[in-house]
Amino acid sequence: EKSTNNLVVEFLQNLLKPWSKKELARLTADILVANPGEIPAYLDKHKQDRALAPRDSDVWKKLVDMYFVIFKELSIEKIVSNYKNTNKIAMHILKNIVFSQTLLYDLILPGLKDEKLIVVRKSVELLDVTLQKAQDFIKQADDSSLQEEFKSLCEKMLPKYDRLIAIWQKEIGSGEGKHLNCIISIIALRIKLFGQEEGSAAIVDMLKDLKDVQIAKPSDEDESFDPRIHLLSIVTNILSTDDKTDSLSFLSSFLSAETIAILLNCLKSSREVEANTARSALRIISRSTGISLGDCLDLDLMLDLLTDPSLVSDLSLLIWSAIINVKNLEQEIMGYKSISLSNEKVDEIFEALMKNEDLP
Repeated sequence: EKSTNNLVVEFLQNLLKPWSKKELARLTADILVANPGEIPAYLDKHKQDRALAPRDSDVWKKLVDMYFVIFKELSIEKIVSNYKNTNKIAMHILKNIVFSQTLLYDLILPGLKDEKLIVVRKSVELLDVTLQKAQDFIKQADDSSLQEEFKSLCEKMLPKYDRLIAIWQKEIGSGEGKHLNCIISIIALRIKLFGQEEGSAAIVDMLKDLKDVQIAKPSDEDESFDPRIHLLSIVTNILSTDDKTDSLSFLSSFLSAETIAILLNCLKSSREVEANTARSALRIISRSTGISLGDCLDLDLMLDLLTDPSLVSDLSLLIWSAIINVKNLEQEIMGYKSISLSNEKVDEIFEALMKNEDLP
């Protein structure tokens, strides 16, 4: 992936501020996506010209937009298939192309500290897409040393929770919320790499913030989804992967009938990823609190039968009631296990359950 195409290099050098015109920006992006080995030299040129330095100007915003397209469209599969399978080259690609140190130090990190929200947003978008590409590269390259290097790089450069929460609060305060998912993704990566001790507290506060935010319905072209579901998926992932977490205590800090209703409503989303994430979250919550069978077959049957949106409120209250009363319900069940029930008694209990009455 070293710079070897002299014709491409000469062509790019002769283009004067291509990002200022839409057609030239698109052409430049296409060339660099097809020749990713040229990205380091192209970035270095802009570093020397101080073009990368964050500022609230149309020229800078167009430059960042061009780089966003370049990194978003980079084919990691093509990069992995073309490079010589040596650790030295893999490290070069990680640090100079897919997770460019120049881009991070000269544009993204200072941009995240800028006072202007638009500058911060552009920087967050670019950080999010480069992190995605870096993780994709590590996965496809299948080299454990890359993961270790990436973690080391993130430890030095990835914004701390206080910075991310400050950006989050700015975004919440703007009333738009378009970039909330980018911030959530970055926090999720911090938790994945460095543990959930600090991150879980931040997520609980973020969920509380979202209760008062109106979430705009996404367009069909919008690839992101409800940030509340995004956050809940991180929380439930913590529960499913960390045996040390006290499930009931942790869940009680953010879970409510309203939270469950959000998940239930998302089950019928036209966007498959959102619906699947919501169902997965409900399954993990049910298992963690002990209100369902181990395989969640009973929960799945109930969710599959939920076809009337007007029933969401009642079902969310029912699930929440089961969670907060799980200990008492377990004792009742154990009591019934110790006695012999006649068919008449079984019918009586079933009727009481159907009517949501006290068990006889």
